Amino acid sequence: MRQTLLHWLSEAPSPAPTASAACCHLIEQLPEFTQADTVLAYMALSEEADCSALIEAAAQHGKQVALPRVQPGTSDMDFFLLDKTAPLSTQTTVGAWGIQEPLTTLRRFELETAAGRIFMIVPGVAFSSDGARLGHGKGFYDRYIARLAHSAASVCLCGFCFSVQCVAQVPTDCYDRRMDIVVTERELVRCI
Repeated sequence: MRQTLLHWLSEAPSPAPTASAACCHLIEQLPEFTQADTVLAYMALSEEADCSALIEAAAQHGKQVALPRVQPGTSDMDFFLLDKTAPLSTQTTVGAWGIQEPLTTLRRFELETAAGRIFMIVPGVAFSSDGARLGHGKGFYDRYIARLAHSAASVCLCGFCFSVQCVAQVPTDCYDRRMDIVVTERELVRCI
């Protein structure tokens, strides 16, 4: 299923930038987002919904914002906190798989001491309305979410995608964690 969807997404016309903006607008209205102390976001691949507007909005509202960086030679990633006073473009570099990642000179978001409310924007290849997520197959987000679940923080997981990425059913394993919310340019689905 993953390979079929990835091939289809790479061949399909890219949704207009207005589709990403519509996704972002829906999230900005969510109490889980507005009340969050920390937003864990990502830098989009060309076929993914772009959440950079949410990164900017969160920083403007005084929230901590962090982006993921793959640990070289592993299947793990960590998030690094952005400097709210510096432009985003000066805080990232091309990392694994050509994805923009935060500089290693930024402060690591410490899971062990994470507290408060965390809103995590999660990319994926496909999502279902019950919150199941199909990732790219490396398990980076699955492992990080499992680690995050052991923190003292209250965490809201938000699947972030285009409506064409919503499917009836997504295969899952025992280690997969369902999203609390899935947002597309057309709708917001509360899954739990």
